[in-house]
Amino acid sequence: MSVIGIERTIVISDARRAYFGLVAGFIISLLVIAGGIYLIATGHEWAGSVLISLNLTGLVGVFIYGSKARCDERNRNTENTTGQPSPPDG
Repeated sequence: MSVIGIERTIVISDARRAYFGLVAGFIISLLVIAGGIYLIATGHEWAGSVLISLNLTGLVGVFIYGSKARCDERNRNTENTTGQPSPPDG
């Protein structure tokens, strides 16, 4: 197998793993929200609210961390290709 074939296989497997990770995270998040709604409906308002709040806080945190990580990676790639630091994000 050639180097290009190996790289292509790695890229495809990474994309597939990322996709399945997103699907698994989505399903788990929906189940946690459904569990929180069930707790609220059965009279455990505090526990259900905490469960839903923690789930949504975690999702927002992952989104912010991922956005920052992608931005940092783009900046590093720009510096590596141009040899000059990229302008700060504002």
